[in-house]
Amino acid sequence: MSRNGIRLRGCPRVFECTRPQLLRNRSVPILDGGYASDVPKSLTGEHVEHVSQKVMTQNDIPQLSPIVLGSRSPRRRELLALLVPSERILVLPPSDPDEPGFEGLRDEAAIADQLRQIARMKNDNVRTRGECPREALVLTADTVIVAGDPGAYVVLGQPPTCSEWRATVREWFYSHYFHRMHRAMTAVVLSHADGRSWEQIVETRVTMGPPDPALLDWYLNTDEPLGKAGGYALQGAGSVFIERVEGSLSNVVGLPLEAVRQLLQEVM
Repeated sequence: MSRNGIRLRGCPRVFECTRPQLLRNRSVPILDGGYASDVPKSLTGEHVEHVSQKVMTQNDIPQLSPIVLGSRSPRRRELLALLVPSERILVLPPSDPDEPGFEGLRDEAAIADQLRQIARMKNDNVRTRGECPREALVLTADTVIVAGDPGAYVVLGQPPTCSEWRATVREWFYSHYFHRMHRAMTAVVLSHADGRSWEQIVETRVTMGPPDPALLDWYLNTDEPLGKAGGYALQGAGSVFIERVEGSLSNVVGLPLEAVRQLLQEVM
């Protein structure tokens, strides 16, 4: 099946992208595990197609009130609103922006453990804030890009905020992205007021095309890499580099909707 530059071969969660089409549209059609839109229209700027008869709606999610989203990311807020009515969502970022780093971590298990720990720390911080309603569910997440080879992985967070950020992101593209596969990993933690908690790590494999210096120069001049894990946005202009996605698209954006939906259902 082919839809707007995404050729689906064999597995409904594998996406192979035609880059010229993505360059024209700056968006990716959505198919995530057989459900409806994985990325809100406001993120893609394009019409989102429902490519399955099994459509996920807000009525499929238990009516829980309220749900506190412990994140500063507007993208996570928009994604969560696909599952939960907006009036039930309260955005309350962690009060402490400092997080443990990934320096010296080179194997997948160690990176996953640290990612879980960061998501838990965020959740605990938000839960203890005075503005957090006692009866609320608290949802937190942390996303990183993992590049390199087994035993020698490199974790790429957000680009530095200094004036040299373009040089940093350019180095990431040439060293870790072009003609190679990397992983987007997100740890999600959902906690209940009674002390119970649920967590999950979701991994998506992303493959980019060959080096294109002119296209990369253009992309860096958009300033889109700033504030993005790994220095690119799949849901934005960064889609022009993507050739293949294996797994959840919304995970690369920052909030794996399938996993969040499962966690919300487990609460009941």
